[in-house]
Amino acid sequence: MNGSSRSVAEEAISAEQLSDDSYSRRQAAMMQMWRLRETSRQAVQDAARHPDPEVADRANWILRQWRRGSLPETPPELARLLQQDDDPSVLEELLEVGQFGAVVVAVEESAGTAQRLLLNQRLAAALNRRFPVYVRRAYQDDLLMDLLRLVDLVADSKEMAVCRVQMMQELGLDIDDDHLLPQAAENWTPMVRSEAEIVVLAVLGRSDDAIARARQHGDESLLRICQMLDGQWQSIATETARQAAGADEGSSERSRLWCQALVAADRANDEGIRNQAVEELVAIPVTLSDASVDLRWKCLASHGFVDEAITILARSEEVADAAKRPRSDSAAVVAISAARTNRAFEVLGYPYDEVDENLQTWIAEAIEEQSQDTVDAKTLGVTPRVAPKLNRLLSLMRCLLAVGREQAAWTIARDLSDSDTIVGSQRVRDTVLITLLVTNRDDWMARLAVRPGESSLSSETQRLIVASLSDIDSKTWEMILESISVMTPTTPFDQRVQIAFDLCRGETPTAFEDETRFQELYQTLTSNREFLPQTGQRSLVRRSLPRRLNVQLANFFSQLGQAKIASEILATLAAAGDISATFSIAQRELELGRAENALAGFDRVWKSVAATPRPALSAATVRYLRQIQNPSITRPKRRWANGFGETPRAFNAGRTPRTAIEIDVVFSCLDAA
Repeated sequence: MNGSSRSVAEEAISAEQLSDDSYSRRQAAMMQMWRLRETSRQAVQDAARHPDPEVADRANWILRQWRRGSLPETPPELARLLQQDDDPSVLEELLEVGQFGAVVVAVEESAGTAQRLLLNQRLAAALNRRFPVYVRRAYQDDLLMDLLRLVDLVADSKEMAVCRVQMMQELGLDIDDDHLLPQAAENWTPMVRSEAEIVVLAVLGRSDDAIARARQHGDESLLRICQMLDGQWQSIATETARQAAGADEGSSERSRLWCQALVAADRANDEGIRNQAVEELVAIPVTLSDASVDLRWKCLASHGFVDEAITILARSEEVADAAKRPRSDSAAVVAISAARTNRAFEVLGYPYDEVDENLQTWIAEAIEEQSQDTVDAKTLGVTPRVAPKLNRLLSLMRCLLAVGREQAAWTIARDLSDSDTIVGSQRVRDTVLITLLVTNRDDWMARLAVRPGESSLSSETQRLIVASLSDIDSKTWEMILESISVMTPTTPFDQRVQIAFDLCRGETPTAFEDETRFQELYQTLTSNREFLPQTGQRSLVRRSLPRRLNVQLANFFSQLGQAKIASEILATLAAAGDISATFSIAQRELELGRAENALAGFDRVWKSVAATPRPALSAATVRYLRQIQNPSITRPKRRWANGFGETPRAFNAGRTPRTAIEIDVVFSCLDAA
């Protein structure tokens, strides 16, 4: 095409064309200026100040579109969204669907406006949060240059400066000293700019330059990071040991520096500095307010100096005991974990070879001290705490379990649980249950929660039992226990709790060895008569079926091998409109390889969710749009996604899903295809 016959799209457009006598030419000129932003931007800005109101209105309309990130090529669904909302957060939706160029336009056009700072902050936060996702999308769609430009405009941290140079390296762009930092760095503080330059130089492999700038900047932390990246461990060890030796005795700074010296010396294989660091860390006195204890013992333990780490922890616990403060007994736990059995019992003050002889005495002393502490606390009007001896006894129980002394551990748990001693507002029994949650014997929970002869569960005890069970909440637990009580009204309450507990753990108790018992339990659960869980007494209150059943109960029967009952529960819930149940059925069909049945189930879920009116396109919906618009999706996947519950019409009508289940539905179908 020669120069004299160029199309209107290639011609420069002036503001005068917006005031042409012909309406159609004015309209065409406005749309052309909107599309050809690079060549018409100045003309549009000039026209926005034109004395002719129509010309100014048309120019301002174009500017508003650019500031919203709305361009002629923006997908219709997103264009409608952008027209409805001027909130800067809408631009995050553009990021989700890979419209990076449109976001760049919005950022550039917001220069000098009141919302520029807010816009930059929101976009920078989004980039920091989901940068790997955006990079992958930009790479797939060949939009890395657009994403790079956006990072250049809104980056607000050293991390984003590093991301920028790595993208430039990927694209083969030159990086000189004048372009080390993004354009947005003009608004950073001098300190942040200097730090970012040092980090970027280090990432680029220019270690000498980075170290030189770090020394010039006077930032010891950055200097050390640069040296670590360059593998200069010996220099770090020598310099840090010198600084540590000059730090104040007993200070947290001294602890920190000797830990760093140990780390560096270990990597540099400098035995002299390593041994000196260990000696210094152990020699630092432990005080009640010492915040560096954790740093010191963890650093020592992670480098193989376990005995030294235990020594520090033991001193810390002695200090806590002397001040009548709660102790952690971490020394014993660390010792047991490191297979130093005798050391664990030694730091607790309970010699291992005296366990059989003195265990009952230790239990009695712990109960007596706890009782007295509770009385004293009430007298002083303060909150009672776990007394030191009780705390140590619970740690002893954990250690005994760790070495296989289960009978001795059970004696501690049983005797404490049978005690009437109170800790704060709860029984000692609940403190025992809390400890069992972190051991390998959480199966003792039900045996200890209700002792023979008792007929109730406290709310706290019930909460702890439920906490030990997976996929069971308190309401479902109550339903199961209530039904067991109805089925076995003459069985002692503690045994009923044990039966319910075993079932919830996926174990079949003796009372349920007959398969018909599971069907009986199901019938009791679905009964529309309510029973008081502890007495079996009928109540006049009636409840509907959907309130009794839930997906958790289906999972409960499934793990007990009662697949037929589980399927019946899901089918009943699905028929009543329960989306989660329908989704679970579809997932099962997918796992069994029945893709068509799975798709039909997912389709029902989608239609149910999409039928709910929603005010705006959600982030989940945008993720869905991203999938169906992604060119990398094969033709069958595109067909499935686009035909999935007639979503385009749902979007047009404003019926857009917002629930989290939508994401699972979409990806399940895409995977099945």
